[in-house]
Amino acid sequence: MVPVGDFCVDRYEASVWERKDGKPVDCEALQDAVEEALARGWSESEIYYGNRPSDCGASPVAACSYRQYGSPPGCTSQTACDDYPAEFPDSGNWTKPLYSCAIKGVFPSRSMTWFQAQQACSNSGRHLITNGEWQQAVAGTPDTTACNTNSAGPSGDAWKTGHGTCKSSTSVEDMIGNLWKWVDLWGQAGRDMGISQGAVTAPWPASYGDGGDKTWTINGESHDGTMLKTGLPFAAFRGGSWGAGAEAGAFAFLASVGPSGWYWDLGARCARGL
Repeated sequence: MVPVGDFCVDRYEASVWERKDGKPVDCEALQDAVEEALARGWSESEIYYGNRPSDCGASPVAACSYRQYGSPPGCTSQTACDDYPAEFPDSGNWTKPLYSCAIKGVFPSRSMTWFQAQQACSNSGRHLITNGEWQQAVAGTPDTTACNTNSAGPSGDAWKTGHGTCKSSTSVEDMIGNLWKWVDLWGQAGRDMGISQGAVTAPWPASYGDGGDKTWTINGESHDGTMLKTGLPFAAFRGGSWGAGAEAGAFAFLASVGPSGWYWDLGARCARGL
């Protein structure tokens, strides 16, 4: 992490991991394991799944203990990138914790809902970056072709963390371009109709509970990952993704998607207090 004012921000976009033995993920130990695997010539797929037969036998190296989620090698669509386990569902009501880390040299995780992003940050002792923190941390990031149209990464996709092209004044990387980033901000998707006018709706998917949770005084539509839903509040994401071009930047702000939405060009970043 790097200090920005009175808080710290992950240097790289979030990647989501588990330890195969169920123990909590220590992000520093994970970074060491990834670096060892890279030095040994592990492929992208081998690092992602923590499996190289020649290194994961009787005396396994550290990388064999980990497994990433949310960006399987070669994924090219929303659903293809969404490989989170059933125990870490879209609603964030997990029974098996996953952990967000800022790991150099891997593709950041994507296709996560706001709830999954929040919980992965929390499980790692941090919080999903707020809108205000994001705005402070983005300062000084180049808003150029090298950042907002992904000339540094594979064509038509995100690039791996740590390429060093798009740094802010405080050395936070890829705040502009690469993936849109969820931030901790909800709001109304339209004008306030007032409770007296009966603006009550139950927009959350049934898998989020008993279906009885409602929102009041929200008149508008937000996308829930499948369709536009009347009355669903938005959760904001910032910065733009790899193909946004000039539309990506320090003031790029998207508020047409509910916190239950998820896309393959959407990731997250965590922060914490000093």
